[in-house]
Amino acid sequence: MQSLVLADMAIIGLFLQNTFTGRQFVCKIQEREKKLRNITDVLCFLMILGYVMYLVATWGNLPERVPIHFNAHGIPDRYGKKGSLLLEPILGLLILALLMFCQRFPQWWNYPVEVTEENREHIFEIASKMMSMIKLLSIGVCLDAGISGNLGTAPMWPVWILITGIFVTLILGIRGIYKAG
Repeated sequence: MQSLVLADMAIIGLFLQNTFTGRQFVCKIQEREKKLRNITDVLCFLMILGYVMYLVATWGNLPERVPIHFNAHGIPDRYGKKGSLLLEPILGLLILALLMFCQRFPQWWNYPVEVTEENREHIFEIASKMMSMIKLLSIGVCLDAGISGNLGTAPMWPVWILITGIFVTLILGIRGIYKAG
């Protein structure tokens, strides 16, 4: 009985080791994709840091009650304490961490085509590029909400451009994956 438990633990350990190190799914993403991933990670962190610095610089001038939600025309329709503006960088970091984690393990994703030995690297490369763009655009959407809350008004065109960018990135990425498959 004890040997069965040890054997099961060994199998689970090997599974976890292979899963988290990617040994079963060797993904040799080219150096330029790794550079792009690192550059977009740094840009996202800098965007969040810039927003936090902006908050620190303007905190004393902010009213105690600030707009926290805007309708489709950019008119505030909900207000909250100025401390609620801290939610954007926190959410931005959580979203960024989740997207960074997902980008590190493209072998876990569901693809619209069968991933084979021949197309694996190309599909993972497309997926990595797609995720890099989605990270930048998602952080932009998140921080735009906070900046609009600071300003008290919200022109909607930046949000629509960013959201459109996310959809265009998804469409082009999926199209590229179909072509690669």
